[in-house]
Amino acid sequence: MSAFKRFVPAALGCAAAAAAVAAGLAASGTASAAPHAPAGHLAVAARQAPAGRQAPAGGQAPAARHGWTITHGGVVTAVASSATVHDTTIGRNVSCFLSAMTIHARPGRLSSGADAATVNSASFAACATRHGFPVTVSLGALPWHVNLASYNARTGVTAGTLTGLHLAISVPLLGCTAVADGTAANAHNGLLAASYRNQTSVLSALPAGNRLRVYRVSHCDGLIKNGDAVTLSANYLIRPGQRITHS
Repeated sequence: MSAFKRFVPAALGCAAAAAAVAAGLAASGTASAAPHAPAGHLAVAARQAPAGRQAPAGGQAPAARHGWTITHGGVVTAVASSATVHDTTIGRNVSCFLSAMTIHARPGRLSSGADAATVNSASFAACATRHGFPVTVSLGALPWHVNLASYNARTGVTAGTLTGLHLAISVPLLGCTAVADGTAANAHNGLLAASYRNQTSVLSALPAGNRLRVYRVSHCDGLIKNGDAVTLSANYLIRPGQRITHS
């Protein structure tokens, strides 16, 4: 059986289990609060609503006049049939087959796009260099944070970022190891630009606008080097589909 056929049921099964756990927690009233963004968390771009006024004594705070709306929300599965890790400094690619994420989206009206969702699990299946060397890419420092920055009402596309990333990379045949992160090897502040299209329910990790560099390179024979800039490109199909808008 191919890696693709083995991996998809496992990815979807993982998401279904996460959804069941989340539903059980919600029913029992013991669901924990969403984690806070790490230090250095990216500021969200200017189209977000200003902070609302405080409620008068004995009253309720007025509803936000402007903000984000996520229809449905909750636990969703994101599956990409392929993904590419690209070293933009030396122009080399690592191609991966099957990438999956489990995401928890905050439903309803949000006054801010910061931390609108969290990536609670993420994985890649088989990866390889263009010369056929198997590569292992492990994704860590979870949860990552999904931040909404701008919305195009004409196209239904939301632009934003995933922050808090940390990747471990190894080429076992060479004994090569390295990590990719933001400002330092263990800063856990790597950043990816992303977009989401309502019409197709596709979340895209974009190759431009990222903050990911390579650190702690060992025994890699020039395949990658310390300080190299890397990007991730992938299109994740979101299920169940979400609708994100800003007004």
